[in-house]
Amino acid sequence: MVNAVLRGVTWTTLGRGFDRVTDLIRYVVLARLLDFQELGSFGIVALVGMGFQALTYTGFRQALIRRAEDPRPLYDTTFTIEMIRGIFLAAVTVAAAPYLAWYLNAPITGLLQAESLTMIFFGAVSIGTIEFDRNLDFHKTVLMTRSATIASLVVGIALAFLLKNAWALVIADLTRAGVTMVLSYYLHPYRPRLAFNRAYASELFTFGRWLTVNAIGLFMLQQFDSLFLAMRLGPTALAPYQMAYRLAMFPINSLREVIYTVTLPVFSRIIDDPPRMGRAYSQIYLVLITIVMPGAVLVACYANELLYFALGPEWMPAVPIVRVLCILGLLQVFTCTIEPVFQSLGTPHVATISQYSQMAVLVPLVWALTDNFGAMGAAIGATVAGIVPAVILLVLLVKRIPTTAGPMITSSLGIVLPTVTLIATSLFVRSAMPDLSPHAATFSIPWLYSFALTLLGVMMSLASFAAALFIMESLMPIGIRNVISQIRTSLKREPSSDN
Repeated sequence: MVNAVLRGVTWTTLGRGFDRVTDLIRYVVLARLLDFQELGSFGIVALVGMGFQALTYTGFRQALIRRAEDPRPLYDTTFTIEMIRGIFLAAVTVAAAPYLAWYLNAPITGLLQAESLTMIFFGAVSIGTIEFDRNLDFHKTVLMTRSATIASLVVGIALAFLLKNAWALVIADLTRAGVTMVLSYYLHPYRPRLAFNRAYASELFTFGRWLTVNAIGLFMLQQFDSLFLAMRLGPTALAPYQMAYRLAMFPINSLREVIYTVTLPVFSRIIDDPPRMGRAYSQIYLVLITIVMPGAVLVACYANELLYFALGPEWMPAVPIVRVLCILGLLQVFTCTIEPVFQSLGTPHVATISQYSQMAVLVPLVWALTDNFGAMGAAIGATVAGIVPAVILLVLLVKRIPTTAGPMITSSLGIVLPTVTLIATSLFVRSAMPDLSPHAATFSIPWLYSFALTLLGVMMSLASFAAALFIMESLMPIGIRNVISQIRTSLKREPSSDN
């Protein structure tokens, strides 16, 4: 089963990583083409859409994935409810758009109404695709999401050159949703029909009710800072903050959905075997911390160069915000690995309790600090509040599955020296680099020279981290060599035995 976890993580990481990279490329290109007002307007549209989705989140897919019996009898009821939900959300969005535009003082009425179509498209996605996750057949999910991402990237960039406004982003979102819906029926033979069974619906809602509350809390936790910033300072202030958040969270967000997608079906099969559960969790934690830690440190150390070369000098005020939010990204390693454990155990309320505890700290902190320090205050408030769920979930995990404590401590200690080495190398390399000059902000010989030096510095920093990691593996084995070996094996399509 450990190999099943790593096989799923490997396949899904390839797909989600590709999605995240292409998304980042799209936003970097669009940031060069669109001004803060247009980017911020679309940011508000996205926030409203995510808020409506969270308020009505069902959690039915997770319920079907973890169901011990055959879930097929529930497919049509699930599909019908999701379709009704999508149509309802679209209607509410269309009706509320003018009032939201007035309240937020942003020209987003038409954008919101067009974006509402994505809710219908996603609601109509074939329910049969849950079998990709349930059967650990993740390469089909990768194919579906990658195709939609490529289509969205091409359409978004092409229209940005032509339109020079936020409509390019909205139409790109519609393209992604439409392609996902079409491919879901192409890749899976199941053809759902409109039907409703009260008993099945009751079973789904019984499991999903906590996930609904959990989704609302998660939205508030992840987006309250952006939402409050938009309400207080408008779309022009929101754009650089969201870009800083996107860069800082890139390492963890590239793997967050991977962890949820892969671990829930796997953990659900071994909930009665704590030693295997602990072994599987420890492998996931080791993989995640080994990837996210250097990623977050590199983003923080080279934030100045990242924003300067990718976006331009006008984005430089966002550098300190990026560095603060990188700490928040590291804290989320714990939440995104532990929450699926409690979901698989049939106790999703644990994550809900931790999230609402965090919210009790987040809301007053962000409110007070944003009013006094603007976007930097919002970043500090969100980061400090992020400590709360990490502590709560860690304590509850060790109490429920004691076998996770030892490997987690070993992995965490083993990553300390490589991280210190990475930071020291990055600071040394940056101190030896020449100052960035204004004429290097555009594509030219000075730009290429400065960019090449930065790229060399990043490579040297990564090399120092890898060397220190394998030295630590020799002195205090943390299992990284074993994980690499298992990942190679897991790339094979045939199921492998548990170790």
